[in-house]
Amino acid sequence: MKLLDMIADALPLTSFASIDYQVYFGRMGALIVEGGGGIKTVLGGYDIWEIGSPPRRYLRLGVVAIEDLDNVFGNQRSQAALVDAIKAANGSAAVVVGKGAGGRTMGSPISSTGVVTSGVVFAKKQQRYEIVTYLD
Repeated sequence: MKLLDMIADALPLTSFASIDYQVYFGRMGALIVEGGGGIKTVLGGYDIWEIGSPPRRYLRLGVVAIEDLDNVFGNQRSQAALVDAIKAANGSAAVVVGKGAGGRTMGSPISSTGVVTSGVVFAKKQQRYEIVTYLD
């Protein structure tokens, strides 16, 4: 495969992650949770609770929904977007509250001769996380 073909094929993969952050509102007591523990990974220095919740008290700050292509580039952008959302909210961690397929999107790769080839369907992935800060 020619280099130009590879670059053209990758172009539809370089779109940006869609990010929607919503702040929790309410009385402080209603937003404080005593977590029970679970399974976490660390991403960019932040705890990401994949299953369960932090085994300590924490404050819910908001929810971020991230949607991107379900491929290696989209996953990298989604991870970077999650770290940026935690930083922007002055959070300590994120708790997974939902993952799922986000449908499909069409791409139009262009060959090295400048001809648009047939459309290609790319899968999308949606993820929702609670952004939290540890209280103790």
